[in-house]
Amino acid sequence: FRSNTDPPGLLTASRSRFDDEDRGSLGGQLSEEPEVVEPEVPTATVATALEIMQSTKPEEATLEIEEALTALDTYVRGRTSEEHAKQQSSAQMHAAFRVGCWTVLLTLPIIVWPWALRLQEVSTVQREYLGYWGSMLLQFLFCIGPTLGASTKSTLEGWLGTALATLNMMLLNNAFGPWLSGGAYQNRIEFFDNSTGSLVPTSKWLPLCNNGADLSFNRCFVNMNTALAPDAEYVKAMVVLLDFILFVFAMLTFGFNTNVRVFSISTHAFYVMSFLDPSTGSFDISPSLAANYFTIVTGASLAVILCFLIPTPITATSKARSQLQTTGSAVAMVLESLPLTPSELCRSKTQAAMDEVTSLMKDLESHLQVMWFE
Repeated sequence: FRSNTDPPGLLTASRSRFDDEDRGSLGGQLSEEPEVVEPEVPTATVATALEIMQSTKPEEATLEIEEALTALDTYVRGRTSEEHAKQQSSAQMHAAFRVGCWTVLLTLPIIVWPWALRLQEVSTVQREYLGYWGSMLLQFLFCIGPTLGASTKSTLEGWLGTALATLNMMLLNNAFGPWLSGGAYQNRIEFFDNSTGSLVPTSKWLPLCNNGADLSFNRCFVNMNTALAPDAEYVKAMVVLLDFILFVFAMLTFGFNTNVRVFSISTHAFYVMSFLDPSTGSFDISPSLAANYFTIVTGASLAVILCFLIPTPITATSKARSQLQTTGSAVAMVLESLPLTPSELCRSKTQAAMDEVTSLMKDLESHLQVMWFE
């Protein structure tokens, strides 16, 4: 060995001597395979890692059969389901009371007659809206759900169905120009009724025998007045009815859900009947019946959302959060009891508890499905 103070010559001499002595031995070992020496892992490091893994590994809890039976009794005897039913009934009563208050509030313009009279005297637009006020209340009540999420989902579906029917009817009323614009009111035929002393309108597009005044059915064939057949314009009525058939076919064929289909088809049927009615000029005014009806439906849809926000929100998110703990505890209890099911008593109680858990999970799922709409 050489120290830092040794002269450089010692290093050269020592290296030459060692090379001469070991050259023969090293020459014999060149043909042998070199030995691979694996690095040693410090014992302290391995012990530390094992200690960390063992400290982070959760301890396995074993559930005794007495404890399992006691815990399962909570679900078998119906105490959990009874408490859940009370909470659900209280929430439904709260929502029903709020919806009732909002319904009374929305009907005030027609309940308090001076208000309705003043609205009629303002302009024809308010008069038209008052005529559709009952439809607005129906739209409001049809879209009500147990929570804000469910109500918003139904409201959007109903609004979308009404919007599709309104758009189709506006296109039908304007796409053909004066040929169809205004509906059957533009080409009506009026007769003077001697018994009532008033004019009775009859459609030139579809002249019917039963027009509300003449019930004699003279010169009729399948309720069609044959005396007016030469001057009738059946083609226009056929175009409107064909549009109705195609619209219904589209709603039932495309991937709309039931709520959208119900609102769209029922609204479009109402539009078509008004369009073919010669006694009302619902589509001969601006804005037309379709525009006014869609406006008041939009107001009803907004009222549904405000109903579940004012004065305090009733949301599916809050109900799901409050129910997660109960449902999670019930599921954990059933899973922990599965190893003890060879016992007949424990197996029967576990099966009864699973039925309770299924009911809780279905209720929780109904809230989770509509949380996105909030």
